[in-house]
Amino acid sequence: MFVDPHLPEYWQTPTSGGKANALDVISKSQGEGEGVWILLTDDDEITEGPGVWVLEWDGWGTGGVRAVVGWPPPGQAETMQGGSHAVWLD
Repeated sequence: MFVDPHLPEYWQTPTSGGKANALDVISKSQGEGEGVWILLTDDDEITEGPGVWVLEWDGWGTGGVRAVVGWPPPGQAETMQGGSHAVWLD
């Protein structure tokens, strides 16, 4: 059975993305095909779970997109207010 290694890979945000989503992507290294870091903001005042995530993608056929770290951590009282821009500072 042939499996296309270039099928889309997804990471489901914890909210509806109702107010604002933004992302920025940066290469993990200078070399080609080394994967990327993805900075994602997900701002939604109605549902629980708005925040900022650093995601990692190592390329096709490597297990998909993974969350590395997020803010605020689950169960914390802090909430995000506004998240319409995602910018890597290099």
